[in-house]
Amino acid sequence: MSGDSGATAERVAQMRAQAEELTSQIRRMTNSLGEVARDAGTVEVTATSGDGLIVATVGIDGRLRALHLDPRIYHQPNAADLARSILETADAAVEEAQRRALELYQPLLPGEALSSLVERDPKKLLASLVGELSTLRKAEDGR
Repeated sequence: MSGDSGATAERVAQMRAQAEELTSQIRRMTNSLGEVARDAGTVEVTATSGDGLIVATVGIDGRLRALHLDPRIYHQPNAADLARSILETADAAVEEAQRRALELYQPLLPGEALSSLVERDPKKLLASLVGELSTLRKAEDGR
């Protein structure tokens, strides 16, 4: 029977070490996440239309920060073409901003949280992170 208790004690020690490592990883992620979020807040992406007449700048969150329309656009006024070109240019900037967001956050976030970030769904992102932490907490409490 003492052989079984030795194996059990060893298993408990292994689980405890794993839980401590996970806790350490969470602390590192939490600290790094704040730094990355600060850095992400300063990222802006600029895209230019193919004809060079429209320049759109967006933040990493995909929100339009600046829009420059070259006065030459008024030489051939076509509201539908202009609107389409503005949207295409802004969309190109947003795609690049999302790519940069993935680069910044990928090392820190689990897959589901990362997809929530790309979808710009802060509630889903927070729920995903809380779920991850709850799962780790339950594993730690079960030791």
